[in-house]
Amino acid sequence: MFGLCFSTMQDWSLSAFADEIDADIHVQFRNLNDHGIRLLDLRSAFGKNVMALTDEELKELSTQAKLAGISVNCIGSPINKVTTKEGSIEEELSKLKRAGEIAGMVGTNRIRIFSPEGDDWSVIEPWMAAQVEYAQKNGLNLLHENDGHYYGAYPENAKQLFSVFGCEHFRAAYDFANPIHIGFRAMDDFFPWILPYLETVHLKDFTHGNIATNTIKELLGSL
Repeated sequence: MFGLCFSTMQDWSLSAFADEIDADIHVQFRNLNDHGIRLLDLRSAFGKNVMALTDEELKELSTQAKLAGISVNCIGSPINKVTTKEGSIEEELSKLKRAGEIAGMVGTNRIRIFSPEGDDWSVIEPWMAAQVEYAQKNGLNLLHENDGHYYGAYPENAKQLFSVFGCEHFRAAYDFANPIHIGFRAMDDFFPWILPYLETVHLKDFTHGNIATNTIKELLGSL
């Protein structure tokens, strides 16, 4: 899966979740270079989720990335991939603190997160507020992905999140395929309202008739 990362609405760069290539970071970096991609979205390495990597493994990854001319674009964390009943504000905030440490070790301040599964705003609001506040105080930029059946996957819920928390420390990592999987429209239900909050767009293999091809063309044409 690739990400289009914006510095302005006319300027973008290409990054990739290279763990979809191979667990071996050397194979990952070689393939990124072969395709002219210099930015890595770090989700897993050495066969382990990024959140489980030790400090020593992170140092090794950072060293090898530098040797390969690769920079880490963001930490592809699984933060908030829980239900509000199974997880807790404290547990996910603790994960964010560790993700912040990981980000610092590999030279980025960007962390991909989600919002928990649940539909009670009175629970979601303080949950996300704690993380955004931590990000603001510690110079982290949270990139919220609209994944699966989590709160922010639904257009009106996502709009609520960004109307309350949208700022330089809480931005959108928009995956165009995810709304289609749960019965929404990738463009009409998210655009143009998401544009002021949009930081990166995820592009990936997705087959749904001509919807994928047409949506990509429309999406790129709107940026």
